[in-house]
Amino acid sequence: MGRNPLRRHASSRGWEQRAVTGITQQIHALDPLAQSKYLRDFYGAFQSYQCTVSREQVEGELLAADVVLLGDYHTLPASQQYAARVLELMARNGKFCCLGLEAIFADYQPVLDAWQRREISDQQLRLLLRFDNNWGYAWEPVRELLQAARRHEFPVCGLDCGPRSNLRAIRKRDRHAATRIAEIRADHPRTTVLALFGESHLAPGHLPALVRARRPKDKIVTILQNCDALYWQLAVDSDGSKPAVRICNGVFCVFTASLFEKYDSYREYLNGGEEKCLTTKDTKV
Repeated sequence: MGRNPLRRHASSRGWEQRAVTGITQQIHALDPLAQSKYLRDFYGAFQSYQCTVSREQVEGELLAADVVLLGDYHTLPASQQYAARVLELMARNGKFCCLGLEAIFADYQPVLDAWQRREISDQQLRLLLRFDNNWGYAWEPVRELLQAARRHEFPVCGLDCGPRSNLRAIRKRDRHAATRIAEIRADHPRTTVLALFGESHLAPGHLPALVRARRPKDKIVTILQNCDALYWQLAVDSDGSKPAVRICNGVFCVFTASLFEKYDSYREYLNGGEEKCLTTKDTKV
């Protein structure tokens, strides 16, 4: 007689929970910012969901939005790849979109514009942005996302400002990004802004509240990726994936990777550049 598939799934789930627990314990030991109140605000806000939704329902929300706030986990390429898929969705459906990135300081907009006009190469863009020093995460997934935007003639805007090294300045960065998003919408009211920002910025009282205060009439949709608490609550679909969920009105979570992949990517980053990580930035913020 064959093994019970439910028991096999439970065994796999137990292994992943133990593995993720081990990884997150290592991360907390390496990263003193992992226990900050700003991050606790994010994790505490998304502990339950209203219902599961289809991919088509999520796509409908994306296409109807004026502003999409998309949560990013900087060391996980699947996060940036999902953003590229959203751009493809917008293009397929005739929506004009502006890609806004936390990864790029707003002060570097002239460099981005020159790249979009094909006046400089990808490598020159990387160097002129001081990408490796200013951001420090993998270039290739961001490069592919930038190329997806340019392929569809979507403008790209830097949204962030410094300093990134000081968590006490993070609310200043949120205010700066919200103001920049509002400016883009005011200048181009028919343009959807897709803003890719670190997941913890998307707690209800963080960036979403600031954007809403500046653009009260806009339809603002928040899309989170791979929320921890929700991941464990959801069963795996027949295709091996987790269903998307509606957390509350205008807030959804999609699953683009396992939690093991998510946290293992951060552990590898910390182990590869621990000293830099602890003195310059936090992947989740």
